[in-house]
Amino acid sequence: YDGRFWGFVDLNAVRGKAFIIYWSWDLRKPLLSVDRFTSIRWNRIGHLVH
Repeated sequence: YDGRFWGFVDLNAVRGKAFIIYWSWDLRKPLLSVDRFTSIRWNRIGHLVH
């Protein structure tokens, strides 16, 4: 989950800035789906955040 789920974070709690996409998958597929591996968005992993 991210800020879209949890809501805003107090600015004093922020420790740094995001700079790279560590992991990315298609959330439209169920978490325990057999084909979960196919939902990984390999083309996004490792890219810099704009």
